[in-house]
Amino acid sequence: MLERRVSHRPPAPGDHTEDVGTADAIEPVTVEVPALEVVEPHPAEPGLSPALVAYARRLANDHHTTHHRPITGEQLRARMGVSADLATDLLTQIRKEPVS
Repeated sequence: MLERRVSHRPPAPGDHTEDVGTADAIEPVTVEVPALEVVEPHPAEPGLSPALVAYARRLANDHHTTHHRPITGEQLRARMGVSADLATDLLTQIRKEPVS
């Protein structure tokens, strides 16, 4: 099926466009804007998110149950979709915490 697109349509005989004026008719408007307050960003919380650690722990436990061996940092990275550094940090955190 062919598609026809119209880029310019000539005005209909009854349509009249009005001239809105020239640049002389436009008056500039000035508005005072209050100064913005400078706010320092909050420092990042030290350590890893507890929810992220819990999720990594659950994935590591599932992997150990299924494959009968501990999960590697690369496998955890792939399963979680995070950076290799974050996966390594999570794995280190999981392995140093006692199992409750």
